[in-house]
Amino acid sequence: MSAQSLLKTSRFRFPTFALARRTTWAGCALIALTLAPESSHADAPVIVKIGTVAPEDTPWAKQAYRVKRQLEHGSKRRLKVKVYLSAILGDEVSLVRQCRDGDIQVVGTSTGAFAAEIPEIGLLELPYLFLSQREADTVLDEMFDDFAALFRERGFILAYWTENGWRSFATKDRAIRSAADLAGLRMRAQESPVHVDLYKELGAIPRAIGVGEVLSSIQTGIVDGFDNTPLFTFATSWYQGIRHFTLTEHMYQPAMVVYSKKFVDSLPPALVPMLTAHRKRENAWARRGVRELTPALLRNFQRTGITVTRLTAAERAALARAMRPVHDRYRASVGPRGVALYDKVETILRRLRKSAR
Repeated sequence: MSAQSLLKTSRFRFPTFALARRTTWAGCALIALTLAPESSHADAPVIVKIGTVAPEDTPWAKQAYRVKRQLEHGSKRRLKVKVYLSAILGDEVSLVRQCRDGDIQVVGTSTGAFAAEIPEIGLLELPYLFLSQREADTVLDEMFDDFAALFRERGFILAYWTENGWRSFATKDRAIRSAADLAGLRMRAQESPVHVDLYKELGAIPRAIGVGEVLSSIQTGIVDGFDNTPLFTFATSWYQGIRHFTLTEHMYQPAMVVYSKKFVDSLPPALVPMLTAHRKRENAWARRGVRELTPALLRNFQRTGITVTRLTAAERAALARAMRPVHDRYRASVGPRGVALYDKVETILRRLRKSAR
């Protein structure tokens, strides 16, 4: 089955594509809302733009349209929303910064995109922090308020979690069964200290490259591979540059919908509750949309000639041990707030693992 055939038969149809050169993505969808200049008519609706790096018919683009409907319905058409796809309004780094400043009202992005603004968010992307989907979901759900408070202090309103998923290694020349297999490889890294540190710890050479440049960088030999989720690898057409996809699942990467606090504070009080009114529903929808596609995508990788490698339990444990120093350096550098959050996560994980015995 071809890539396009798979997507035409799946719940979320989308074409393969190469994002524009100015596009960057952290794994999951990026949404940005900007208010148009104030109308001269007092009763005219406020024009709101939604921008995303995702193309049509991806789960992430579909979520942008869900945001559009929620804002228009919840505001009783006092907000008029337009959706712009494929990073027309800018890349994720710029959008997050502008969200902080109030120039862009909301972003939907992976947690890694906020590393510069909120270093503590790197905690959620530490390698092998979570050993199962249950662990990841439970920690995110139980600690939502902790992270929401942190975001508010930095000028953001965390609306709800969405999802990029489990990141694994994709390479041109060999599967990655051990840290030694990464030694000396030039690997595309997301612009986040945790991601860069991970590659350095394993002896690879990290290259911070925007999403729109990754496929050409693989094809021309600038990098030897990358790590990301099956869905994102497929959606960006990055799979066209690799021959191996190793299911290390070394990092679970959440995504988020986040509003600018300046924007929220500027709204009439009656409109504010709608921004987060459907948190649990949207969280569940986003998780389901990504997860249900993964098995079919892995089968399609194989049909296109990509070798999909699954680690043994011993190989996975050895990789986790090799990546453990990344945790230690995070704790040493993130400050008291980050350490406290890390300790709370560890407490939840100990409880879950004890109950699973």
